[in-house]
Amino acid sequence: MESNSIKYHFTGCFFDQEVVLELASRYGDMRLSRIITCPHVTLDYKPGGISEELLGEEVLFRIIGYGNDGKNEGFKVELCEASDELIRLYNNVDVPHITISVADNSFAKYTSKIRFVTLSNPEYISGRFAVMMGVLPDEYDKIAYSVKDVSDIKNRLNL
Repeated sequence: MESNSIKYHFTGCFFDQEVVLELASRYGDMRLSRIITCPHVTLDYKPGGISEELLGEEVLFRIIGYGNDGKNEGFKVELCEASDELIRLYNNVDVPHITISVADNSFAKYTSKIRFVTLSNPEYISGRFAVMMGVLPDEYDKIAYSVKDVSDIKNRLNL
């Protein structure tokens, strides 16, 4: 069912903050001043509507790069498993990434511009498709879905 009457700030795949921070600690220990409350990969900014059946869909991403330029810290990612509709949205993203933290003088949207170092042993992270209805960090908890254990998905994909 397509929902066009509600205004969404963005749609994306959301991840458990604890899991993201634990993964980030493997590549660098310098978190910037503002840690992202609910890390995500933005799939569509200010969408006109969404297919509500997609809400909560489980997704799997491979973390293929890490970067921290002192203003933004994040992971470069690639989608491994999702529905055709989410794959279509993902394919429209120029630099799929998860922002981990940002400096006071920066914004999460600039994470796509940092230089990511390719990881020799990519990690996997699972999450869920959800929407952001507002822009305040304390509103993230109202919409975020997360999955901490990726082993079931990795087993299905023989990874």
